This record gives sequence, C-alpha cells and structure tokens, in this order.
Amino acid sequence: MSQSPEQKSPNPGPLVYVSVWAIMIALVAAEVVVRLYLPAGNSAITLYIFIFVIAGAALSALFHLHLRYESRLFSALLLIGLMMVAILLLASLFGG
Repeated sequence: MSQSPEQKSPNPGPLVYVSVWAIMIALVAAEVVVRLYLPAGNSAITLYIFIFVIAGAALSALFHLHLRYESRLFSALLLIGLMMVAILLLASLFGG
C-alpha cells in the first residue's frame, strides 16, 4: 500500500536528523556563551540555560524518540509533564 502525501513518514530522512543535531549543537553553544558572557551571580543565567536545556530535551524527545510521529496524546503527556517540572523548578529557584 502506498501512503498519501499528507501522511507523515514514520522514518525521517538523514537531513532531518542532521538538522536536529545542528540545532542541538547551537543550543549547547548558546549555553556556553550565556555562561561565559553574563556576569557571575546573575539569576538570568539559570533561566536562559534552563530554557536551552528544555528546548534540547524537547527536540530529543520529538525526533530521536519518534514522538513527533506518534499519537498527539503522547506529545501532550510529555508537554504536561515538562510544564509541571518547569513550574516546580522555577518556584524552587525564585520562590525562596
């Protein structure tokens, strides 16, 4: 059976994985730049690095764990869990 053009391929090509790898390398480079060039003791460092780490984890889950090609329910459960973790971490960082 052939797939219709609207359906997503269950196996993305190498270009997709190379693109995700390049984005993840850029995120790591941004983390290093933020850490080196923001003054020590700045609370924004934690927030920026936290955002970069969450973006990298989401990319990893969506593409390397193939959640992008699974049911939307799995993606929703992942996002709900990530939001709960983010709220708890930010509350512990800035809540005292």
